[in-house]
Amino acid sequence: MAATPAPPEPAWRDVVRRFAWRGLRGEAVTLGFAAFLWALFPQGFWETVLYSLCISTMCWLFIEVGRAAVAGHRPSLVPGERRSGWPGWSWMLVIVAGGGILGYAAGNAIANALTGNHAPGPFDAEPRQMLALLLMALVPALTITYFFQSRAVIARQREQVE
Repeated sequence: MAATPAPPEPAWRDVVRRFAWRGLRGEAVTLGFAAFLWALFPQGFWETVLYSLCISTMCWLFIEVGRAAVAGHRPSLVPGERRSGWPGWSWMLVIVAGGGILGYAAGNAIANALTGNHAPGPFDAEPRQMLALLLMALVPALTITYFFQSRAVIARQREQVE
């Protein structure tokens, strides 16, 4: 019995399109989160949006690059099947935690540079404030990661059924 040939790797255009689409959907969620934060804390709306978008974009980039790097080095569990791009939840928890912390620090630094403010980041805040800041970055990051992963699993299962 001959081995089934592996499906072709997705074209770069498709990879970039999915990457951009995930980013845009994440930013849409961020705008809702920014509105929630603006209603909760006394600061300007546009400043809240700017900080939220900078932080979420950097978190997303660190998480996406980390996920792709780890998944690219892990072999497929099924011979002849192309890699799914998902390194597994154990790796993703580490990637989301690291990407959330680094992304928060980088996004906060970018927003501080754009506004001229000095909002504390995860590395220069009081311990209690740092915990609150990290929770505000990590909870949405884990939620969005779970959302995208569950949709990918559903899409793969739908393809298999069809």
